Amino acid sequence: MVLEEKKIAINSGLDVEARAELEGGQDPLAYWEAEGRYDSELLAVARMTSVVYSSAVQATLIQTVRNASVHDTAVLDALSMKVKEALVSEPDLPPYEQGYRLATWLREALGVVRHAPVDPETLLHGWNVEIREIELPTEADTLDAVAAWGEMHGPVVVLNTSTTSRNAHGFGRRATLAHEICHLLVDREGGLPMAEVLGGMTPSILEKRARAFAAEFLLPQAAAIEVLKAGSSVRETIGVVSDRFRVSREVAAWQIQNLPDLLSMPKSDQDEIARIVRDLFIRKES
Repeated sequence: MVLEEKKIAINSGLDVEARAELEGGQDPLAYWEAEGRYDSELLAVARMTSVVYSSAVQATLIQTVRNASVHDTAVLDALSMKVKEALVSEPDLPPYEQGYRLATWLREALGVVRHAPVDPETLLHGWNVEIREIELPTEADTLDAVAAWGEMHGPVVVLNTSTTSRNAHGFGRRATLAHEICHLLVDREGGLPMAEVLGGMTPSILEKRARAFAAEFLLPQAAAIEVLKAGSSVRETIGVVSDRFRVSREVAAWQIQNLPDLLSMPKSDQDEIARIVRDLFIRKES
């Protein structure tokens, strides 16, 4: 039993008091679904939210994942195998470049032309990924979503849909789900139970890749270039592609600001892009 307790302590990332508060007097092995298992989806959720969020928030997330069934995701699994083969051929790319390449690859694999929007929620449902919605307290506004998978639960994406969260708005919800698609495609390795928390303790390299993937998957830079070269101003381009691809103006601005040929643009255009991006984010944070 001592070994089992050590296993739970290590894999939950929680101290004795925090674990006891969550377990509420229940048998630890039963609560964490750790009987005969080195790790579990519930331990992974605790591990990825420890320190950052309160025990009440953790308890809600753990129970939500506990309530999720395990699903057959053959189509998603097949895509994951193919996309990993593509990554192996270029292992030294920086995370953001990996994300862009993955997004381009997936759009092509799905037969989505670059000037057409995608619907992440429809894709996830089609791949048999469960989406569960919960309203977390204001203290957890920075937590957008949790994705969990393993032999007993998932894949499941738990969305924080509180009125003050990013997911309360359509564009934010789409960006969050696109972000989770990246993790589900490339981070389900080795068959071990795992959880990814957007707004939690996920390694920064994985998050950088997923952020770049989500932006490019929702709004390909090539599509933004087409609008820009058609004679629209930078500000007009941001508005056009934001509406067409159903992304926030911040995402549209970042995609334009990170265009590969940005430095070949007139200095006045570069300054305008920088000014718009700065203004958008100042307005968002105020």
